[in-house]
Amino acid sequence: MPGGTPLENLPESGQQQQQQQQQQQQPQLVQDIMEDFHTDGGGGGGGEEEYEEMYDDEQYYGPPSAQSVDWQQYLLLNGKTPLIASILYVLLNMDFFNDQLIKYIPKLFNTQMELTMTGVVFKAVLLGLALLSANKFM
Repeated sequence: MPGGTPLENLPESGQQQQQQQQQQQQPQLVQDIMEDFHTDGGGGGGGEEEYEEMYDDEQYYGPPSAQSVDWQQYLLLNGKTPLIASILYVLLNMDFFNDQLIKYIPKLFNTQMELTMTGVVFKAVLLGLALLSANKFM
């Protein structure tokens, strides 16, 4: 078998390749910053403080990754959809909403004023459309 184990011969995923490229670029960026800092000779007036403001990490490395996000930011980023879905579900099951459905679409209910299977499907589709439109605007 040429070149070692079969695992070593597998192509790397795009994420691994991207991480390797970032690791290769980081030393060069740091080296460039240090060279710029030393060539100024500190005569620019601002020194390190000014230099840190000029070269923000996001400028070189993009927005913070999922690993650097704390739990509050994680909940804010990933908790929107379940929260919106829960709120919409509660609103669609309120008596006021059912009264409006009975008033405008009585076929969704049987003679005992309970939802039929058509009514359940209608409310599920309505919930899905509401969730889709809410996610578009968030």
